[in-house]
Amino acid sequence: MPEPIDPDAIIQEVEGSLGEVERRLLQGVRDGSQGTAALSEVIDRIAGVIVDLRPPYRRVHEILERRDIPLATTEHLETLRSRILRLYRKSRLEHMFFLKLQLERSLRDTLHRHVVESFEEMSSLDEHERTIRAAGEAVLVDDLLGNDGQLELPVPEP
Repeated sequence: MPEPIDPDAIIQEVEGSLGEVERRLLQGVRDGSQGTAALSEVIDRIAGVIVDLRPPYRRVHEILERRDIPLATTEHLETLRSRILRLYRKSRLEHMFFLKLQLERSLRDTLHRHVVESFEEMSSLDEHERTIRAAGEAVLVDDLLGNDGQLELPVPEP
């Protein structure tokens, strides 16, 4: 025979833990949205929320499987179960949002650096092109013969 339980105590316990978990989720979302915490920290906090939703769900699920629970208690537990699932879905979606945001920022930073470096290289090549256009024939001949390298340009390798 299943061990006697106090459904009301379990309901209060689960409701209390859900309130705390939801508060932590919303605080993490606020911190991430306002930039008051690093994205990696926000992602870790929300991942912790996801993990912390499992025990209350298991608790509710186990009690709902029992046949000796009054109908009113079962309805309350179903409401809690639904709340946990909504909170879990929201947590997972927020987690995905901040993971995507982190990836987007990383990609943007990487591409930005690459674009800046490419433009700097392009400017350098433009400067070399102006130098070649302005060089007199004697300078070009000296550079071609490798005598003094007055052009100070990168020399293509054969």
